Formats: sequence, C-alpha cells, structure tokens
Amino acid sequence: MHRKKSRRYGKRKLLKLSLPLLLLLSVLVVSTGCETTEIPDESPYEEILVGMIPDLPDLPLFPELHWKLEENGRYSISEEDADRLLDYRDNELPLYRFEIERYQSELRVITDSLFQNMGSSSSS
Repeated sequence: MHRKKSRRYGKRKLLKLSLPLLLLLSVLVVSTGCETTEIPDESPYEEILVGMIPDLPDLPLFPELHWKLEENGRYSISEEDADRLLDYRDNELPLYRFEIERYQSELRVITDSLFQNMGSSSSS
C-alpha cells in the first residue's frame, strides 16, 4: 500500500514540474511561430554579375624535359628541351601573367559593381 502512495505522489510531483515547462515551451513556439521573416531574393542584377565571373586561366604546364647524366657527373638536356624551356620562360609565362592580370581587372569590375549595388540597396 505504501508503494501506491509513492507512485501517485511521484506522478503528481512530475506533473507539477512539467506543467510550467510545457507552458513555457508552448509560449515560445507560439511567439516565434507567429513571426514572419522575409528573405530577400537576390536581384537579377547580382545573379547576372556573378554569372559574368570569368574562369580562372589555366597555369601553363611545365615542359617535360629529358635529363641525362654526362660523363663529368653533370646533368644536361638536349637542344629541343632547352628550346621548350626557353619558350616556357619567354612566351608561356608572360602570356599567363597577362591572362591573370586581365582576369583580375575583370573580377575587380564585377566585385566593384556588386559592392556598389549592395551599398545602394542597403541605403534605400
């Protein structure tokens, strides 16, 4: 008989403790559920600008050189390999630098336009 009383008392105590918690949770759910938040759509202007970002230029591949060990213990390459290496240094690297500078300037124009658009939309 003593067990039944303790079970009832435990259920009542649990109910007394959980009732305020349930009320608090329901108030929180109702108060936050009633708020509406607008998620602004990105403007088509921004989407167009982001779509205009050019692809990063590919790094030119270093030429494959065939090294050979000379009798004097030094390594050397053939004339064709030396020409490929000079072509890489004199032509491909400067061309890559030009492409990177052009990429940076195009990217700068796009980012400046995006930041300008962000500034004008936040002030209105």
